[in-house]
Amino acid sequence: MSRIKNLSRAGRMIVGIVVTLILVPSGAAMATLLTNAVTSGNTFPSTASFTHSRHELRIAGQARETGGVGVRGSSSLGGLVEFDNSSFEVLPGSLVSLHWSTSGTFAPTSPNRHFLVTSSLPGFSSASVVKWPPGTSPSPTWTTSSGWMTTADAMTVAIPGDAAAGTQYTVALVTCDSTGCSSPAQRAVLTVPPSPTSWVTRSYQSAYSHLATFVVPGQPFATTFLTSDNSIWIASEFSHDLTEIKSNGTFAKGMRVTSPHGASRLFLQPFAACEGQIGSLSSTCHRTAKSAQSEQVITVGGKIWLTFGGWRWYQSSASPPNHSEVVAFDPATKKFCTYLLPGNDNEVAGIATTGAGTHLRVWFVESRGSGGQPSLDGFDPSAVGGGCDGDLDEAYVLPESVRLLKWPSTGGQWPVQIAVDPTSPTLWITDFNGYNVDGEMYSDIDQVDISDPAEPRVESRYVIPSANPSSLLGPKPWDIAAPANSNYVYAIDNGDSEIVRINKLTEQMDEVPIPLTSDMENGFGLAISSGRLYFTLADDYLGNFGAASTFGYIDLSSWPQGTSSADGVIYTGLPTVTNSGFEADYRAIAVGPTGQVAITDKHGVIRLTP
Repeated sequence: MSRIKNLSRAGRMIVGIVVTLILVPSGAAMATLLTNAVTSGNTFPSTASFTHSRHELRIAGQARETGGVGVRGSSSLGGLVEFDNSSFEVLPGSLVSLHWSTSGTFAPTSPNRHFLVTSSLPGFSSASVVKWPPGTSPSPTWTTSSGWMTTADAMTVAIPGDAAAGTQYTVALVTCDSTGCSSPAQRAVLTVPPSPTSWVTRSYQSAYSHLATFVVPGQPFATTFLTSDNSIWIASEFSHDLTEIKSNGTFAKGMRVTSPHGASRLFLQPFAACEGQIGSLSSTCHRTAKSAQSEQVITVGGKIWLTFGGWRWYQSSASPPNHSEVVAFDPATKKFCTYLLPGNDNEVAGIATTGAGTHLRVWFVESRGSGGQPSLDGFDPSAVGGGCDGDLDEAYVLPESVRLLKWPSTGGQWPVQIAVDPTSPTLWITDFNGYNVDGEMYSDIDQVDISDPAEPRVESRYVIPSANPSSLLGPKPWDIAAPANSNYVYAIDNGDSEIVRINKLTEQMDEVPIPLTSDMENGFGLAISSGRLYFTLADDYLGNFGAASTFGYIDLSSWPQGTSSADGVIYTGLPTVTNSGFEADYRAIAVGPTGQVAITDKHGVIRLTP
């Protein structure tokens, strides 16, 4: 039996099978039982189908009809133009960059195309409030009756330093040519966090006295600390390496995954690499020893575990095969144990463990799944090859029986990260792939009962609606944490840059938006230490104007039950030091036993020492 619940963000609640969106008091967010759905065997429930009878929104506690607020629509002037993020929170005194789509599928094709931009921001006509990308030609011009006329596809605006809590500023955009302008206007709503939420910005140097950066193989993605010696361990995309940075070390040591002499050819070049960018569906591919994906690294029992998922969004019918691996490393003996997944194009992502010693069980998700059906997998290392004692490099092909629970092949799910609940036999799994129901975007967090490890069961599905009315990809929960001695589970929404909290006792969900300085920032990593929930804001979309990436934390003691209000800190100044000459892209974050912080940047690894 599984239960499907839905997050109602501040001011919005979804109830019943035929869903009516109704206003509730500001800050209230209730996870409401929608339906009981019996699962068939070892399969996750299908995504619920919703029908909306009416549609109202609250943005930061203020009711607003959806009409025209960032709603994507076709322009008579040749295509779709929209803000990359139509609704997010900002801080007083900050500079905020906005971007709008003007290329690719949605490119306007009308000759003499330009944009007319207006705003409720004070001083919007002033060059001290509005900045344009260098080299914009012709130079943007201000017309008293209309606003800014420009051919640019981005701008930076200054939020007043004295902006009151809860203030909303609207920026509106229309496409024009010599015959007129499109309708309706596309709008971005910038909201100063409402009281009693309190966000502050601080220089990273106010908390960390020493900074070190490290070059590592590939593109650093996931990181963790080994508590016993305070060393940092990194998994990198576009590599087949595990990297170590010793406590207070001055360099990073990359170690290529080693298979034993005489191992099957499958272990020599197990992955596929294709022409074009990651995610390309090109069938022009070749075998390679490097994995484009390496989504998680963890430590347990003194060993390091990580995953290699091969090429992303590969065509399973393409040649060569695109395998995935789960890998263990023993720091004491420097030996690897490699487990190759059965099938093809599994695209393994998150990994977690339960138990210890000979009772250790390893859990991981196939985000695509062999045959296009994602799955939750599990196995006991002690039952495969004698347990890989670390004396030698070893390699094994896992049996088909590791697949224990499957998502529907038609559901479009993309399970990614796993958190083990420390208070019950439960796994929490994020689904990174948003789905559209009646023009609204949703995504999920699944709660899985593993009291019988051989037959895990879906306990509940928590449904998250998008906070962004014009969202193309929707909510995308990524990293997830279930801390000890807590009634809560926390996830970071990569699509809407919010922290999602699930109350395990009341089944209630709340969200706290993270203030941004760019509509292209996206929430990424999570780590919990000493009552703080640390997070990163990545720049995976790599905007070349007004790019932003940073980290910060929420004081968990300031987040009352049943509210969307918490106090937080956003650190400033780090990218200018760590990323001279290129844009910062901070991804995973980990906090060590002595308070050191490790952050993976697309271009290296950062270690901050208090």
